[in-house]
Parts: sequence; C-alpha cells; structure tokens
Amino acid sequence: MIDCVTFRRRLLENPLQETRAMARHEANCHTCASYAQQVRSTERALQDMLDVDVPPELAERVQLAVSYQRAPRTERRRPLQLATAASLLLAVLVGTLWLTRPQGLEPPHQLTLSESVFHHIDDEIHVLRQPGPVGPYKVEQVFSRFGARLTRAIGPVSFAAECKMRHKTGVHLVIPGEMGAITVLFMPGEMTDGPQAIATARFEGEILPTRWGSIAIVGEHGEHLDALAGRLQQSVDWPAGDYGEKVAAS
Repeated sequence: MIDCVTFRRRLLENPLQETRAMARHEANCHTCASYAQQVRSTERALQDMLDVDVPPELAERVQLAVSYQRAPRTERRRPLQLATAASLLLAVLVGTLWLTRPQGLEPPHQLTLSESVFHHIDDEIHVLRQPGPVGPYKVEQVFSRFGARLTRAIGPVSFAAECKMRHKTGVHLVIPGEMGAITVLFMPGEMTDGPQAIATARFEGEILPTRWGSIAIVGEHGEHLDALAGRLQQSVDWPAGDYGEKVAAS
C-alpha cells in the first residue's frame, strides 16, 4: 500500500497512468482521489488543446523570428532583442493554439444532456471504485436536501452525494452491478420527451424522463439495467420544483 506522498509523486510523473497500487490508494483516500481528479482533468484539457493541426504560416513566423535573431546587432543590445524575439514567438504560439483549439471543450452547461452525463462520469471516474457501502440514512439524507424521499429501499449503494450536473445540482449514486459499478444521476429540471439510449466505447445506458426532470442510468456494456430503472423510478418520490438551484445555493 503506497502513501499519499508516493501516490502524488507518481501521479504528477504521469497523470494518466494508473497502477494497481495507485488505484487501491485512490479508492481509500478521498483527499488524494479529489486531487487526482483535478490533475487528470487538467492534463486531458492540455492534451486536447495541444492536439491541433499546425497552420502552414507558423513555420514562416518561426523562420522570421530566427532571422531577426541572426541579424547583426551590437553586443550590448543583442540580449534584449533575443528576449523580445522569444516573447513574440511565444505569443504567436499561444495565440495560434488558442485560435485553433478544439471546439469540444465546452463548459458542461453547453453540452447536450447525453454528453453531460458522460462528462460527469468521466470527471468523477474515481467514485466508481468506492468500496461502500453507504448506509440507508446517508442515502435518505442526500435526497432529503431536495425535498425528495425514498418510498422503498434502493438496494446496495457504494456512493451517494449531491453533484452539480449540467444546469442544476442533483443526486449522484453508484450502485454495484454484475459487470461493474453502475452510475445513476438524478437530474432535476432536465426535461426530455422520452427515453433516450446513450453509449460510449465503455459505457451504455439510458436517460429516463420524469415529471421533475430525468434519471440517467449508465453501466458497463452488457449490464442489465431494465430492472434497476423500474426500481429506481418507483423508489424515489421527487417533488416538482426548482430544487436544484436551492441546493446549489445552500
């Protein structure tokens, strides 16, 4: 079992690597898990920003900057001019990266509902490894902040918390499944016309409409979610209203 210092050192050496020892430590240390989430999100954003096509004129600008550096100057003024050329080159590079950055880095509120569900799961992927269980009182307490109540037991829960969704705050549950952990997001105010199937390379699930918003249920490919969906819709009595904003402001 590694300690916090070793975990963070390894994380900073390669933010996207995850050894078995690191996964065990992250699952048992909430502080390091939150830290890892921030580091990995930053690393992914930087990689996305740098993964751009270099415009043809960039080479000409670099050559122009080099030609300025090679032009004859007095020894007294040369360090200042080199620093100026380097600053101009850096500004050109940063400006180019900004103007040609990928358009997929929109804030969560600008994503579609299905995109925001997977964005939220990816952003808090560490909670899928929470060992749990969360006691029934804790689960009831999370829902009670929204004025909702449980009408029957949901079953085993390994993670339960209020989480900021696309527009409002909702409830994030993780429930053990046969193929792996199942994510359930209660999203107040997210109205949909009907059930919507969603999927990525790893996950699949469904967004279900309710009279107060929608529920997203997502598991590993091959997970049977139909029975869970029916049980969740019958287990939670969620009053209609703008409860997401109330909790977010509290």
